Amino acid sequence: MAIFVVLASVLVGVGARWNPVKPSPMRVSLHRGGKPVEGSFFVLMVTTLERLLLNFATPFNDHGGSLKLMAIEQRRGTIFKALLSALAGRLGSARFNGLHLRRGDEIRIEGKRASVILDGELYEAGEGHSIVLTPTAPVSFLSLAA
Repeated sequence: MAIFVVLASVLVGVGARWNPVKPSPMRVSLHRGGKPVEGSFFVLMVTTLERLLLNFATPFNDHGGSLKLMAIEQRRGTIFKALLSALAGRLGSARFNGLHLRRGDEIRIEGKRASVILDGELYEAGEGHSIVLTPTAPVSFLSLAA
């Protein structure tokens, strides 16, 4: 329910006292990869997974590294376009301002209040410091056949 409240407040432009704090500007840079992404983000996600919720494929087709970054800027039009693209199953092929899809081997997140939730635990970096995400070796899972 919280996701729908936040999404509605951003798309309609109506604030509420239970909404999360506004995102602060961040700078995200990738090792081996292009210019940094800067801005305030509605979604900033880094994953190594090939599939996400409800078995949706991750929207990354290039081979730039094992970490996948998806950043959607905090602007009404960008969020609306990203939502429509995701519902149509075309988020990976969509190209518009405010949507950043990149791959890399190291991702550095910097900002005044940079924070990351990893396995349910919050990691924060103070001003002047950064959060550095790097891949680890793959983990094998046991698959049992019935």
